[in-house]
Amino acid sequence: MSYSSKKIPRIVYLFTGSRDTILSGVRAGEATDMPLYGLNHIPSAEHLTIGASGGITKLVRALLVIPRLVQYDFVVAQDNVLLGYIVSVYARIFRLKTRWLYLAMTSSVLMRRHAAHPIRLFLLKKFWASYARIVCLSRGQLEDFVRLGIQREHLVFLPFGVDAHFFHPTDGTREEDLIVSIGRDAGRDYVTLFKAAERTHYKYIVVASHKNIPSGMPVPANISVLYDRSYIELREFV
Repeated sequence: MSYSSKKIPRIVYLFTGSRDTILSGVRAGEATDMPLYGLNHIPSAEHLTIGASGGITKLVRALLVIPRLVQYDFVVAQDNVLLGYIVSVYARIFRLKTRWLYLAMTSSVLMRRHAAHPIRLFLLKKFWASYARIVCLSRGQLEDFVRLGIQREHLVFLPFGVDAHFFHPTDGTREEDLIVSIGRDAGRDYVTLFKAAERTHYKYIVVASHKNIPSGMPVPANISVLYDRSYIELREFV
């Protein structure tokens, strides 16, 4: 069989928030493709949105989308760990081709958060072990899964990509005696960063969210904190 005659796999990305605005911005050159996790680089890939609201409503929406998901060869998802487990087990029972690929964005944080709750940790492990592959963004993250008991053959290390085209400096390069730290994820340890920065003579700009750095948190004099800036604004620091 020639390559051209092979069946093209059906791939769907599953998101909890709409990516339509981001896709439009990427196509217009006004947004970075980083929140798309490679969606725009796979011509045949589709995407679905379940929604981030919790409770029974989200569960019902998730269950209703299962018949549609099992029509695909691969489902790529960052969240919806329970739905991934249900789809994976369903596919095995009925011998379907669907494979769940999990993007492990916050897995290590979840492990630490539930370390004192063995039942929750057991369920997470069971869910993760059911997936075809878990894509890890760092070596440390991969080793956290191994220590939890996830088999290495289920794990793939793939560094998180950067949209080099979008973040390429538009007005030429410049040099400044400045350190910039950008991140709003729950794993950021800004307390330690602040302690280290206090012992240097450098100026820092930290871009984060209020959940990372509450308004009452002491900030060293050589650090400027900016909250929730857009990607276009962040590009100015390149």
